[in-house]
Amino acid sequence: MGAENIENRVAICVLTHNRREDLRKTLKRIRELENLFTECLVLDNGSSDGTTDMIGVLAETFPKLRNFRSEENLGVSKGRNFLWERTEADLILALDDDIIINSRDFKEILEEYKSSNLPCIVSPQIIEDDTGRILNDNKVFWKGSTLYEACFLLPREIIEKVGMFDPALSVAAEGQDYAIRVRRAGFKIHRIDSATVIHVQRERSNIVNKERRLEWLRSFSYVYFKNLSITSATLKISRLFLSMSRHDLVDFGFRHIFSLLKLARKGAVEGMKVKSGRDAPD
Repeated sequence: MGAENIENRVAICVLTHNRREDLRKTLKRIRELENLFTECLVLDNGSSDGTTDMIGVLAETFPKLRNFRSEENLGVSKGRNFLWERTEADLILALDDDIIINSRDFKEILEEYKSSNLPCIVSPQIIEDDTGRILNDNKVFWKGSTLYEACFLLPREIIEKVGMFDPALSVAAEGQDYAIRVRRAGFKIHRIDSATVIHVQRERSNIVNKERRLEWLRSFSYVYFKNLSITSATLKISRLFLSMSRHDLVDFGFRHIFSLLKLARKGAVEGMKVKSGRDAPD
């Protein structure tokens, strides 16, 4: 892939749900990067807080902004796929609605891609704003760089070979699943230290957190059993279940722990159904 005029081949795709004010800040920063991309696509994924109206006002003075709306929340995978299908750009910067990125770091991401001889995914360090923790620290993940979904540059060549995100993943683990599939197809994921973005932490109610924790465990169980051997998947989901149980018992009680176990089993069954008929090496 040639390195010339790479900025003319980049689209920024932002998925949002009920984050109007955070999205406003994110889009303000994106607008400052206008010379580094061709278009910015935003999907309002079933928001009820006036997000669509806010985007419409911004679009009046932001000609590169394209606004879409789904009346229902499609979830993260279907939402991202929706946007990727609506741009013809060679490169996509996938961005969460609570990510703050500046021009220097965007340029570093593009430079890393330009310096690569083969198509690859490029991700910056993603820093949690209130703790300073690196959310995509390589030490945390499986051997080899993985994909944290909040910010990454993705070439269309990989989409054409690997496909899009798994639509069964509506809340979490879509990046983990995609990283496995990308590496299995022979592509690399570059997480670079020279670029950083800020991830603004969102406040959620206790009820929402409880529901998300259940779906989070189901999603990872699904990904493990879809992609790994039964032994490896069982070990990984057991460790995750025990870790979550210790944390959640205080906040949500014993009934929640039994629900976690039920959802872990549900994800395992769903993952094995997808895996059946093909080999999925670790």
